[in-house]
Amino acid sequence: MIHLNFQNIIRGKGTKKEHGIFTITGLGIFLGIIGLLTQLYDTPFTFRLVCISNLGNPNYNTRSWWLFTLDFIFGAFFLLPHSLYVYRHFQTPNKFLGRLWLLLSILGCFGLVMVGIFNETINPAHIIFALFAFGGIGLSLFLSLIIMGWKIFAKEPWPTKGHYLGFVLIIIGFISVIINELRIYGIDVPSDLNLTEWVAFLLLM
Repeated sequence: MIHLNFQNIIRGKGTKKEHGIFTITGLGIFLGIIGLLTQLYDTPFTFRLVCISNLGNPNYNTRSWWLFTLDFIFGAFFLLPHSLYVYRHFQTPNKFLGRLWLLLSILGCFGLVMVGIFNETINPAHIIFALFAFGGIGLSLFLSLIIMGWKIFAKEPWPTKGHYLGFVLIIIGFISVIINELRIYGIDVPSDLNLTEWVAFLLLM
């Protein structure tokens, strides 16, 4: 039987095994509920016609919009311990970069909670907090690239060049899809960029 010390996990002080189980399970539940919401949506769901926030709109998702709220609060609940764990183990080149990374991650988690609470019928609050969520987690992701590159330059044991290259290629792949969508649709008609939003969301997760 696997025993998890949740008190240590929540503080970001769990073991590598505990943290891995907690994070993978949490991410699976979070994305699983997103998948369930797409099936409970009032009209047939497609990534091009339905944006993420529509899933939490009581006018469009009359049966399960409340589940969107709970899921995004839960998402922040499992991402915050992950941020604390990574901060404690990242061993950043200097304290400023590490604290900046943690601050951005916390802002992203805060944004997730508020996006869930303030659904898209409550604007401009929903849009503002969506910027917190996407901006905070997105900027922390790119700061991770800088920190990891710095560690490779310093010839530290982690990350290896292979790990770093794989991470970069994944990000390039997602960004390429986003750029292609912007090239096709532009930014004048945001409703045509639903797939771009989904790709960005999955990249951040």
